[in-house]
Amino acid sequence: MGPKQTEGKLDWSVFPLTEAQEVCKAFIAGKKKYGKAFSYREGINPNDLFAAIMRHLEKMQRFGYDSIDEDENEAQCFHIACVAANALMMLSQFTKTPPIDERF
Repeated sequence: MGPKQTEGKLDWSVFPLTEAQEVCKAFIAGKKKYGKAFSYREGINPNDLFAAIMRHLEKMQRFGYDSIDEDENEAQCFHIACVAANALMMLSQFTKTPPIDERF
């Protein structure tokens, strides 16, 4: 058995799966809140995602970096996980769908 070719491929061994589980909880909460998974792929204004990120960061500043988002019902999402989820949704706007940009 020879060596596996890995050149040019993503090295998923460096991806923090335990922390990603916390971000997954935020996406599950979004699925419950909005009725389906991946609803953000229908298009969300990046300004709205940015505003959501800022609200979560503000709550982290007020209540602590390890604070839980009480608005997400039983999901018990860390605010920082919600920041990461919103950032991934924003990234999706630029990699999977045509971006909506209403800044100007």
